[in-house]
Amino acid sequence: MSYSKVQPLSVENPLIRLTHTLILTLILLFFFASISSGASISDLAANPYAFNSFADNTNITYTLTDVTGARVMLKLLDSGGNPVKTVDAGLQNSGFNAIAWDGSAESGLPVPEGIYGALLSVSTTGADTYRFALKWGSYGTGNGQFNGPFDATVDSSGNVYVIDFFNNRVEKFDSNGGFITKWGVYGLGSGQLYFPRGIAVDSSGNVYVVDSYRVQKFTSDGRFITTWGGLGYHSGLFIFPYRVAVDPSGNVYVTDRYAHRVFKFTSDGRLITKWGSYGTGSGQFNHPTGITVDSSGNVYVTDYFNHRVQKFDSNGRFIMRLGSFGTGDGQFHYPTAVTADSSGSVYVSDATNYIYERYEHRIQKFTPDGRFITKWGSTGSGNGQFKGPYGIAVDSSGYVYVSDYNNNRVQKFSPPGTTVSATTSVLVDNTPPQVSINTPADGAVYILNQNVLANWSASDLLSGMASAAGSVKSGEAIDTSFAGTKGVSVTATDNAGNQTTKTVIYYVRYGYSGILPPINPDGTSVFKLGRTVPVKFRLTDFSGGYISTAAARLYLAKVVDGVVGSEIEAASAGGANTGNYFRYDTTGNQYIFNLDTKDLSAGEWQLRISLDDGTSKYVAMTLR
Repeated sequence: MSYSKVQPLSVENPLIRLTHTLILTLILLFFFASISSGASISDLAANPYAFNSFADNTNITYTLTDVTGARVMLKLLDSGGNPVKTVDAGLQNSGFNAIAWDGSAESGLPVPEGIYGALLSVSTTGADTYRFALKWGSYGTGNGQFNGPFDATVDSSGNVYVIDFFNNRVEKFDSNGGFITKWGVYGLGSGQLYFPRGIAVDSSGNVYVVDSYRVQKFTSDGRFITTWGGLGYHSGLFIFPYRVAVDPSGNVYVTDRYAHRVFKFTSDGRLITKWGSYGTGSGQFNHPTGITVDSSGNVYVTDYFNHRVQKFDSNGRFIMRLGSFGTGDGQFHYPTAVTADSSGSVYVSDATNYIYERYEHRIQKFTPDGRFITKWGSTGSGNGQFKGPYGIAVDSSGYVYVSDYNNNRVQKFSPPGTTVSATTSVLVDNTPPQVSINTPADGAVYILNQNVLANWSASDLLSGMASAAGSVKSGEAIDTSFAGTKGVSVTATDNAGNQTTKTVIYYVRYGYSGILPPINPDGTSVFKLGRTVPVKFRLTDFSGGYISTAAARLYLAKVVDGVVGSEIEAASAGGANTGNYFRYDTTGNQYIFNLDTKDLSAGEWQLRISLDDGTSKYVAMTLR
């Protein structure tokens, strides 16, 4: 057996040029894809690489690492990098996975044959949208340790500031939790801290801290700048200031929890306005706690005992509320802290009181108009779990930092939409391979025992050959050992699973000597009616050896005015032959039939010798 495989494609071949174009396009399209921390795709391949889209699918197989509940999307791209089909594989975890493609486009119709790029993208926008990235901190008084981390904020350089409540200080870290500096000691003097509760940083790096009945302002390295406030109900005085926020213009907002109101100040502490009163109506509060200002100047306040967040403009005019009491998506059970990212999305900590661990401690994310987006977290001390997520901060890259109060640590979470992408290619081949059978030719006639070598080949221009097998191997002798009708079949399968079977028919015949005397082969023989006429011939194989085992029969038909009548079986004189069969005469190595003509009529007769190789031999004679 032999078959021709597709040779390596030259650079002049259109298919290889298409492949090069596709690869270059994929590189250009996805070179800038963002890579999520730690996540990776390996073992990406199309199995099989080539497939028949009418008969089967191809499985895009791959291994994911360091992903949990991640959204996996497969895009099939044509040679120009244009998407032809998107397959949403849903949420998947680390491990070996597969996605099937049936070769159809978005329309459901099969795509044209050719090479397609398979772009696999893994995004953390699934159920576990925000993935745990890292944590730092433990209980204690040393650098980087905490005793009740109560609030957190992030500056424009990505540095993280954390309120260390019971240690009466502020600690500053880089974005990976590396300790930078700290400031504050217990006390009510300038620069001292008395159970600090809230912290914010402005665009210039100035840090604002709420403690006791005041707001203190520091440089980014902790040097005291100024302070304002005091105990009282009058303008600019506080009953229990809780959290602080700074807007893009540098104005400072403070929630006064027990007075149920919000203050707005200039950056040096001059009162601009205030709003709020006790109640459940719009713009009223029942212990406002967290506060943040988005990039458009909108102010969000967590309304603790009303289990909601209220949104205001920069002057305190009520815009909307979001949330209600409960533990479902978009509901709150004592919301504590709130922050907003650069796109206006709002994050709320649903902290509860830490002793009520039957309720989930979690972070929820909303659109600016209050629609629920996602959530993460549960009660506990494991990675991604919380016991009192009292402070939230988001950096410019979308990473979220949570001060985990009763676990004495800060946790960092990777933002949604970070993806890892990888590409492979797949060939759609719906065309069966080509099979050529040169020898034997279809309908060829060979003589018994003639030595004829088979010659055939199989090829495929798209996916290449997987296998080809014939009833006889190419280069080996075909069967001519006995007379009759025979065939050679070849079945070829390409790498896409397309299959072709081709069959040719050939014939094996005897070597025929022609009619022997006394009958003339030219039909001029004339015999007397009633005479016994010996009908004789010899059969040989390809090398001239006599054939003695053939079966031959004799039939007669009267010819009148050139028209051949119906055949009758020949009769033998003196029982020399059995029925109308010839006998083999070993003396003359010939077949003989002693034809009895006594029951025939005068005139022209056609004699037909029927051989078991499927042929008939004809001769004419005349009886008078």
